[in-house]
Amino acid sequence: MEVTKLTTTAPNVTVADVLRTIGKCLTVIALYALQRMAEGLCWAQRFMLRACQWLNSRHNFADKEEPVLMTGWQYIGFAMLAFVVSMVLSIRW
Repeated sequence: MEVTKLTTTAPNVTVADVLRTIGKCLTVIALYALQRMAEGLCWAQRFMLRACQWLNSRHNFADKEEPVLMTGWQYIGFAMLAFVVSMVLSIRW
């Protein structure tokens, strides 16, 4: 009967090597996550700048015969006022 000898695939791997590799892997993951967060914040900043630009500039919200020029803030305020009035009237009756 033959005796089979069990060999490991990497006999020279130490615990320090495994911990070092895990540390490198976690470092790469952390760097990737930070890069994604930075890119997301860049997109958020671009969106906020465009939204502020829209809110502060004047727009024509009606047809060409009777122009209604309002800023974005005024338009949103008017929409909120119309919403509140419609809610109050719907609750009242």
